[in-house]
Amino acid sequence: MRDRLSGRLRTRGVYWSAVLVGILLVCTLGLANARENPQSDDAADQPGRGHVARIRHPYQVPDITLRDRHDRPVKLRSLLDGSQPVVLQFIFTSCQTVCPMLTSMMAQAQDSLRDVDPSTRLVSISLDPDYDTPSRMAKYADKFGARGDWRFLTGDWKDIRRTLNAFDAMYPGENKMNHKPLTFMRAAGADQWVRLTGTMSAGTLLAQYRKTLN
Repeated sequence: MRDRLSGRLRTRGVYWSAVLVGILLVCTLGLANARENPQSDDAADQPGRGHVARIRHPYQVPDITLRDRHDRPVKLRSLLDGSQPVVLQFIFTSCQTVCPMLTSMMAQAQDSLRDVDPSTRLVSISLDPDYDTPSRMAKYADKFGARGDWRFLTGDWKDIRRTLNAFDAMYPGENKMNHKPLTFMRAAGADQWVRLTGTMSAGTLLAQYRKTLN
């Protein structure tokens, strides 16, 4: 009886020793990986919403003409020329997943963004221009309560594609549902844009905007 009990205790001891060694190994590898791949200062974690990646890049705005929700022509380069701070997103009105989240986030933050800088310009560009006519963009803007200098733009597909490529925002393949949740920001007069990848709360958007303008 004693031999059996002793054998069981030895077996359990070996088992828990192996578990402890495994835990220590995982922790050691994790620490080593963190040292080899430190998180950039330009990255932010939003609890409950996933990871929001932040990078800077000097995107070149193409010299094209789009149309706003009132069906008026808009020179994109002039609109984003750098004289005003800008927050830019790519959306489409029939989207039922990421786009409503992005637009709702912008709508909730729009007044606060303007409190930071009254000249703030908000821009939403459709990546489905064949469906998103100016009138559909107008209904979409009204749905989310867009106010002030918030432009909703559509146009010819070739021009939209040029814009997506210019901002490295073109989705893979032919399915527009594969597009990433992107938000772009630029301070007035800045040479570089801030690119945020991921969904976030209006509060996080505002914090990222303050960081961009400072």
